[in-house]
Amino acid sequence: MNRLTLPGGFTKDETRLLILLGSGSFVLMSSLSSINVAIPHVQRDFDASLSEIQWVALLGFIISASLTLLFGRVGDVYGRTRVYRTGVVIYTTGALLCAVSPTLPVLLAFRAVMALGMAMVIPLSAAILAAAARPERRGQLIGASASFAAAGLLMGPTIGGFILDVFSWRGIFLFNGGLGTLLCAVQFLMLHTGSEERRPGRLDVLGAALLLIAFPSLLVGLTWGSRNGLTDSTASVCLGLAVAGLVAFAVRELRFPAPLLRLDLFRRLSFSAAIAGIGLTAFVQNPITLFVPVYLQTVLELSALDVGLLMVSLPLATLVGGPLGGRLADRYSPSLVAAAGISLMLAGVFVYAQLSQSTPPLIVLVPLVLAGFSAGIARPANQVVAFRVVEERDYGSIAAMLSSSMMLAGTLGTTIAVALSESLATSSSPAAFAEAQQQTFTLLLPVVALGVAVSLLAGLRREPASLTAGPHTLPAAARGSQRSP
Repeated sequence: MNRLTLPGGFTKDETRLLILLGSGSFVLMSSLSSINVAIPHVQRDFDASLSEIQWVALLGFIISASLTLLFGRVGDVYGRTRVYRTGVVIYTTGALLCAVSPTLPVLLAFRAVMALGMAMVIPLSAAILAAAARPERRGQLIGASASFAAAGLLMGPTIGGFILDVFSWRGIFLFNGGLGTLLCAVQFLMLHTGSEERRPGRLDVLGAALLLIAFPSLLVGLTWGSRNGLTDSTASVCLGLAVAGLVAFAVRELRFPAPLLRLDLFRRLSFSAAIAGIGLTAFVQNPITLFVPVYLQTVLELSALDVGLLMVSLPLATLVGGPLGGRLADRYSPSLVAAAGISLMLAGVFVYAQLSQSTPPLIVLVPLVLAGFSAGIARPANQVVAFRVVEERDYGSIAAMLSSSMMLAGTLGTTIAVALSESLATSSSPAAFAEAQQQTFTLLLPVVALGVAVSLLAGLRREPASLTAGPHTLPAAARGSQRSP
């Protein structure tokens, strides 16, 4: 590797990868947030109901979350860079096709194509960076990459709003497809597979199919049950299917020689704490991003512009926290750094649970900044912990487990928070919403406190640096032969 160091302590190769893969994260994250701005316009054009149009956002997220584990493994077997670049092409194709969709069902089908590409890109970006980084710079590099994603989330609504002013919702997909095309060209020229070779391995397609059935069934069952009761026939069938699918998935993973979900790694407290921490930050942060705009508009009666300006503070805080969290994780115990980050999340949830009808709008900045900054601190630290316990050959699978836990927990947290709020609300008035919101986030406090305790325990307990050799590890000599010269 070229050891010429640049500002920030990165080598030339690390900097090149950060720019290339960070640009990909920026494009994908900005597309997610810009598309959300267009949903009301899509609903009007296709004369769709709210229950129908919500799938424009949910479908892509569910598919990405359910298939991420599979493509993390695919990257480890067939080459991470190769699969990553293919994912960018598929995503770009889906975006361009969405721009010309004649009906809502066709649009949803092409959103699924975009989601397929995202499921290939999201985990492998972190895996490629982790494999290329020097151990003493891994956290900082991952944290810097997270800042690209935060910047994309920050810019997405602005980009989407501008395009809607001058064109239509189709222009947003066209713009994202254009950015994707440019990204494809740059990455095919500059992001090389190098000595990356195919490795022997099996793919657990059945396990991926079981997860693809189980997780959407769980979300639909919880959503339907919150409205009609868990004893409702539809909710019962969906929840039963979800439980059966998850149990079958767990059994499959225990028996399959090359599982998508490495259950053996959960013997390590540090790894379990890292996965829990990644999931926990999303489990709490995602509901906040959903509830805050509703609270600001319906309870505090702010304009859409004011709401947008306040919401910018969350990704902006993540943008600042990401590099700092990575740098701290490289210098100190990453589990303790993660515990500090989750503690900030605990403080943010506590403050948010105190908001009422009479709260000054600027006070809302406190929980938003704390939630964004805490995620920036905790996520790179937890990723560093997770990558430490496996061999480089399994980085794709580990990155997929981290990404999948974040997406699944975020969606599940939002679904549960909405269900709790709807069940606790005594009416549809703003006062009832504010009170139900207070109770909902108060109920989340013990969950966050448990996350802090687990991360602290993992940081204070000494564990060996790597797992003992087994079917999923390589001896040092074999690892050395697979590294790029």
